[in-house]
Amino acid sequence: MGVLERKEREKEQRRQDILDAALTVFARKGMDQATMDDVAEAAELSKATLYLYFSGKEEMYFALHLRGQEIFYRMVARPGKTVGSFNEKFLAYLNTLVAFQQKYPDYFEASFHFLTRGISLEKNHVLVKQHNENNRLFMNLWIALIQEGKGVGIIREELDEVTAAIVFWMQFTGFLKIYPALKNNIKKQYGFSNQELVQKFFDLIQFGLFKK
Repeated sequence: MGVLERKEREKEQRRQDILDAALTVFARKGMDQATMDDVAEAAELSKATLYLYFSGKEEMYFALHLRGQEIFYRMVARPGKTVGSFNEKFLAYLNTLVAFQQKYPDYFEASFHFLTRGISLEKNHVLVKQHNENNRLFMNLWIALIQEGKGVGIIREELDEVTAAIVFWMQFTGFLKIYPALKNNIKKQYGFSNQELVQKFFDLIQFGLFKK
């Protein structure tokens, strides 16, 4: 390995270490209350060093959102998620969303914060371009699945694939956001497990998407 290549790898590792520290700080204090000083302390670096890698905490938060996007996309695109009947694949995608929220709650919160409040970066910023590409890949998965459902005669033909994918994503993201706060009460009062709730959500979605 050449000197230049080693320096680039060390720089990227330092950047990832800073993001790891930022994730811990944001999870503990929240995006609004966290400061660059907090992240510097957690990363055991000077604040000046942080600014060599990020313009501020918004850019860090955006980078964490992208990291979460990529983790989720890899989970969805794993072998086995794209085989089986349409119903099996559709339910597998729902279960993957639940698994992501449960295994990576801090990344889920970063993405939810981004979706509901936004992060102000220039539209030509490299992170914005990466986000747009990740979002395109993710939405294409849902659109392709809905198209497949139409092709096998399960989903209503008059539905617009893009509209259906966006509305579905909004509905299920809201479900995942509120469920962690209510799951104990839901299980206590109604006896529903995570898997049972996902199945019930899937059953309700069928009324809107599927042919009678």
